[in-house]
Amino acid sequence: MTTSETEVAPMKGKEKISKTESRFISIEDRLEKVEELYSSVDEQVREVVGSRSVNHETIQNLEEDVQSVMAVLPSDIDEIVSSVRKGMDDLRSDMSTKFVVLERAIANGGANAKGRYKVPEQEHYKGDRDPKEFKTELKKYFFPDDVDFQARMELRALKQKGTIRDYVKSFNSLILSIPNMSEEDRLFSFLVGLRPWTAQELRRR
Repeated sequence: MTTSETEVAPMKGKEKISKTESRFISIEDRLEKVEELYSSVDEQVREVVGSRSVNHETIQNLEEDVQSVMAVLPSDIDEIVSSVRKGMDDLRSDMSTKFVVLERAIANGGANAKGRYKVPEQEHYKGDRDPKEFKTELKKYFFPDDVDFQARMELRALKQKGTIRDYVKSFNSLILSIPNMSEEDRLFSFLVGLRPWTAQELRRR
C-alpha cells in the first residue's frame, strides 16, 4: 500500500461522513416540518374541544389543516425512512474502510507508512503475536467493550424530548460508538426513541 493510497482512504472517509451529516440534517428539516404541522392541528383540535360554540367554518378549517398534514406524510415519511437507511449504510461503509486501511498497514508491516501508523503496544509486548490476535487487540483498543456497552445503555434510554434535530444528533453520536450494531437494530432503536406519533407514522411505512 503506497503513501498516496493511505492518504486517499481517509479523505474518502471524511467525504462519506460529510455526506451522512448532510443527509441527517435534511431528515431533521423534514421531520420538523411534519412536527410543526401536527402541532398546529393538535392545537386547533384542543381549541375546538374546549370551545362552547363550534360553527361550520371552524370544522372546515380544521379539516383542511388535517388534509395538509396527511398530504405531507405519505411523500416525506417514505423519504425519511430511506434517508435513515442510507445514512446508516454510509456509516457502516466508513467504518469498514477504516478497518481495511488498518489491515493493509498490518499486512505490509508498516514498511510504506514511514511512521504514519502508531500501533499501541501492551506493557509486556514481546512481538510474538499472530496477525489475527493483533487485529483483535486493535479493535478492542479503538472500540473498548465498556464503551460499546455504555453506548448501548444510553441508546436504550435515549428519547426525543426536544427537537428532531437534537434527537438525531444524540442518536448519531451513540451509533458511532457501536460499530457492530446491525442496520435493523439501528433503525429499530431510532424509531423507539421518537415521539409516539412520529414513530407510529414511520412504522406504517
